[in-house]
Amino acid sequence: MILRRQGGFTLVEVMVVVLIVSVMVGSVLFSVDLTGSQKLRTAVSDVQLLMRGLSNEAILEGRHYGLRWERRAQRFVPVVNNGGGWSGYSGRGGERPDFRAVSWKGFAEIAITVGGIRFDERFKDDEHFYAGRDQEAAERILVEFQPTGLWEPAGEIRFFVASKPYASLEWTAAGKMTFTHGSEM
Repeated sequence: MILRRQGGFTLVEVMVVVLIVSVMVGSVLFSVDLTGSQKLRTAVSDVQLLMRGLSNEAILEGRHYGLRWERRAQRFVPVVNNGGGWSGYSGRGGERPDFRAVSWKGFAEIAITVGGIRFDERFKDDEHFYAGRDQEAAERILVEFQPTGLWEPAGEIRFFVASKPYASLEWTAAGKMTFTHGSEM
């Protein structure tokens, strides 16, 4: 009697193929951030780094630095007061990596409250938002970093994804910064 093998796969072969397909699908799912949350976490971290850097620079250089919100470009921009007004930051050796503008375009809505004034990018209802000392100027300085180590004025930036609160970054005039995220909110 001759035994003939019938066509088909053995259990081991099927298990190996399922394992390979599972690894491939898992790697794709973990490498693709469908919600953009990694991008948002990075941007929030960049804002924290920018604020700390500007505060330190104000103390080291003895000049006033600031953080400006550019509504049309939807980004936070570092600025410096050169005595004649606020202008974009430009370091001696060119732009420092931790002093680059932080963009929010296309992946998160923000609501900013500074010095009692609220600006809600989600609703775009306030074209004349400003805070800080230069209230009549068009620069819209959110927070000013002084050589004394104080930040003026205190405020909060809230980040929303699909109209749901995602994170909050609060600061005080004394330079204390608090970051809350996710379930902490």
